[in-house]
This record gives sequence, C-alpha cells and structure tokens, in this order.
Amino acid sequence: MKSCIISILILASAHLHALGTYSEGWAIIVPTKLEQSGILFNSYEGMLDIVHYDRNESCDEANDACYTPKSKSIPFSIDDTSTKLINFVQKNLNREMIINYRIHRVKAMDLSSDFEITQAFALAQAVPENFQRQVTVDKTGKKRSFSVFGKILMLEYRGRAVGSWEGIYYDKQKDRVHPFSITNETIAKQVLEVMKIKNPYYFGVTVAYVTGIRDSAYDIFEINLDGPAGAPKPSGEPDKTVPAKAEPTDADKPKTDQKTEPIKETPKEPSKSEPAKEQKA
Repeated sequence: MKSCIISILILASAHLHALGTYSEGWAIIVPTKLEQSGILFNSYEGMLDIVHYDRNESCDEANDACYTPKSKSIPFSIDDTSTKLINFVQKNLNREMIINYRIHRVKAMDLSSDFEITQAFALAQAVPENFQRQVTVDKTGKKRSFSVFGKILMLEYRGRAVGSWEGIYYDKQKDRVHPFSITNETIAKQVLEVMKIKNPYYFGVTVAYVTGIRDSAYDIFEINLDGPAGAPKPSGEPDKTVPAKAEPTDADKPKTDQKTEPIKETPKEPSKSEPAKEQKA
C-alpha cells in the first residue's frame, strides 16, 4: 500500500507525456473553444473545426470531382506550460490559423485528448520575401497528371519504422477536397511552407496505378505560385526538376520543430470567420 501511494505521488509531481507519437503534421483549422481543465494534472482543452470528407461518397473520380468538403469538430489539448501558445489560441478563437500538431499513440495522463497542438500561427496575407515560387520534382504516377488551383489543408507524417506523408488538398475551382500522399522530401518541405500562405496557389497532382505503402495514389509533383503546374518549359530553359524518391523513410521526415519562424503578417477577414490578427506562438 505504501509503495502504491509513493508511486501516485511521483506520477502526480511528474510532467507526463504520451508514450509515443503516431503522427505529426500541420493543418489549417479554426479553434472554437479553449478552457483550463484537470484535477491532478492541469492542461488546456478545446475544440477545433477541421476539413474532412466522406470516403464512401459517390463521386466522379475520373473528372476529379471528389470529395465534398465537410467540417468536423474534434477535441484538442495544449500543454499548460506553453503559455504563449495558449494566449495566442485564446485571443484568436473562431479565427482561421495553421497549427503544428501531434497525435499520440497513448494519450498523456496530463492531457484529455490524444490530439496535441504544439504551435499555432496566423496565415500570411502575402508571399514572404525570397520565397521559392516554383518547386518541381519527378512525377511518380504514370496514370495521369493535372494542375489544381487551391490550397493544401493538411500534411502529416505517419508511422514509425516505415512512414509516409499524407494530406488533404482543396480544389477551389471545383470546390472539392481529395486525399494525397507525398513520396519526395523536397516537395514535402515546400508544401509545409506554402501552407502558411493564405491565398490559393497552383500545384501539380500525379496519379499512380497502385498506392504501395501510401494511403493514396495521388501525389504532389509541383508547387507553382505563378501559373498552372505541369506547363512545358520554354526552350533553352534549364531543367530544375528534383528527382523523386521511391518511398519515404523515417529519416526523410519533414522538420516540424519549434524553430519555425513565426508569420508576422496580419490576416484579413476570411469567408467563415475572422483570421488571427497577430502571431504570438
């Protein structure tokens, strides 16, 4: 009995974290609620709206008319030691922002949900200075490829021994969303950067006949802020295409650490709700 009491006291005094992370990534979301919670352990718990889709929806896949975008409300947690992050989210409830998150395999005892927000930023109204406006890699799919004008709403790295980048993009012209996978580290890093920009942009999608270890046969092969992806290069222009890797490994994981530079631009009013006015996290 005495040993049990000692163990409980040790646990209560320790700052406990999840035993492992199943996935981590970036997503554009709207937080709708945040409050302090806990008896033995304190944390900040809330709700956020994120875009998702119904995989069972009947849609026109051949014409890329999949899927109808839907809003899903999910719970999230923030460690109570992340005071700047907490203040930023509290001041910008019901405003669009981009977050860095972790989904834990085992929920931490000091958090009420397995979805933990670790960073949050306002979306940039303008393209940052010296931003690389076009990045192209080899196409991985031989079935077909096409250009999309819209935004990438989520990108996360899943798995441990063998992982993959999985995400969701939004086609603004067709008002549809679609899942995709990424197999190239260079394009994955560029996607993480371009997601911080509020305005839509062009990106190239390639479709493979099989998925392999990926969740989707759709892959991203180009990000282009100046025009449709996949356009032929003018004669005499050097080819800057970056070769694609066969499949991602855990070592290829995109960096999402705390050194990400904050976005300082002040966003404008979005269609659904007002965006964050400043970046605090």
